[in-house]
Amino acid sequence: MGHLKSNSVTALATNPVSLHMATRAVPELPDGTRPFYLAEGGANIVYKYTIPNGFSITGLTKGEGQQQQMGRKLLRLRKRIDSGTPYQETVENFDTYIRPMFRHDELVDQELVSLPKGFITYCNEQLRVDEARSLRPKDRIGVYLSTKEPFGLLITDMTPAPGSDACLWEFKPKWLLQSPSAPANAKRCRTCALREMKNYDARKAGEPEKQSFCPLDLVSDKFDDVLRATRFMRGGHGRARVAGFLHRNSTLLKLQTCQRQMNAVGLPGLHAHYRDRAISMTLRDCTMFVRVPRDEHEPLEVRLGDLDFKSGIGGKLQYWRETENRLIEEGWYSGDRKDQEFSECSLQGPRGDFRLTAEITK
Repeated sequence: MGHLKSNSVTALATNPVSLHMATRAVPELPDGTRPFYLAEGGANIVYKYTIPNGFSITGLTKGEGQQQQMGRKLLRLRKRIDSGTPYQETVENFDTYIRPMFRHDELVDQELVSLPKGFITYCNEQLRVDEARSLRPKDRIGVYLSTKEPFGLLITDMTPAPGSDACLWEFKPKWLLQSPSAPANAKRCRTCALREMKNYDARKAGEPEKQSFCPLDLVSDKFDDVLRATRFMRGGHGRARVAGFLHRNSTLLKLQTCQRQMNAVGLPGLHAHYRDRAISMTLRDCTMFVRVPRDEHEPLEVRLGDLDFKSGIGGKLQYWRETENRLIEEGWYSGDRKDQEFSECSLQGPRGDFRLTAEITK
């Protein structure tokens, strides 16, 4: 079961960053800041923004209270959903439990920022305008930002700088280890089993299926397995270069190690301490960002983001229980169902030569 290891998340209760947070001033976003919608997920919306000439974000600090240049940042705002967590708690969890696992330059950093009066109301009005113009994704319509959240999060901007000709690769590594409740003879990893089950449901409902890579390919010793996985990632130029960068990548392998240490998942995880379970699920639902310069002599940059606690509130715990039970009882792990004839999962054994069907861009 997942427990906090001494060599990765040590002395969490006395973490100086977490303790300092209670006393340091929260930076303030100045009046007149203009947000520009960039992207959104189920729980948050990310904005680019500009601040008025002559103003700065006051009180911006990082590390052990040392003043720092702001650099390129994005603004993340919280949606009003049942499973939403106040941002102050989000940052406390991140600083206390997630930050000690990784180097600073391996993470999409985040820091609380106080929002001007009326800022969220303005953003929600713009979301409704975007909906009227069919500019907002259809599956996000009708859900707006929480007007009860007084803070936003300033996060590291991994988007390419204007004019740089760099590109951004983005993907979720997901479960880099098998579920502890999977059968011993499983021919599908947890992520592939779940995807195939969801595709079965989608076919029955007449909805499109989704294809993706096997997470176990990402941590494979074989370069071709990693290259195979990159077919399904959102990115731009340099596919083979990205695959070479990800092959035995230290940050990716560290994430796998952290998942092994924090393994309160599957059916055993339902009975674990809620904090162990939250950390374990968080490590399995983060996003990896890889910024790729056009110049092949320049280094690639990788960071992990979306590391908010998956607490299990808002019906999530019940969903996890029902999902794992269904994966086991309906045989999705076994890979023997008639609708599982082909799979990307590396556990099934030999797969087709992806080079014959996938274009590999340089």
